[in-house]
Amino acid sequence: MLASIFMSIAMPRPAKADGMTIAVDPASITVNNVGDVFTVNVTIANAANVYGVQFKLQWNGAIVNCTSVTLPSGHFMDPDGVEQANDNLWIISKKRGDSTAEYAVTYYSLDDADARGTTPRIGNGILATLTMKALAVGSTQITFDLDGTVIGDRNGQPLDFTKVDGEITVVPEFNSIGLILMLIAATTVTLLAIKKQTKKL
Repeated sequence: MLASIFMSIAMPRPAKADGMTIAVDPASITVNNVGDVFTVNVTIANAANVYGVQFKLQWNGAIVNCTSVTLPSGHFMDPDGVEQANDNLWIISKKRGDSTAEYAVTYYSLDDADARGTTPRIGNGILATLTMKALAVGSTQITFDLDGTVIGDRNGQPLDFTKVDGEITVVPEFNSIGLILMLIAATTVTLLAIKKQTKKL
């Protein structure tokens, strides 16, 4: 069973640039206010011969947290919903925490998935969507834990891949009163400069 790839993650998995990529998308996110809720996708590109995927993401939980991990409609592992409809989509893990999110999915029967043409999975797509919330002003990397990130073939063997991490920046809320004061100050400076020039003339 392909589940063996998820039980073998204690062994380090080197990420090699051989074409297949797992990525945080978008790679750079700016959140305008503390308290804002936003989404981050985990995507796979140039996939070939994929039968199972597991990832673990981590970040600074003081800056943002994750409120949910979902498999969007049309997600990479079951784009037409066929395996879920046939109770063959095996979601081994789908959980989140203040500073981590984990996901692991394969199929109960690889033979049935093959027979329906679902597998092997190839190409590009979204693996999962994280809903996140900004907690404090600051910046944090959102990175894949290589020991907890595996892409496996039919025999449960790990495939090589490149990981693309991301960054989330939460900026201070721009106070409207501060904006008015700044505009007044700028206008005053401009008027004084004009007055000074007029006197010279």
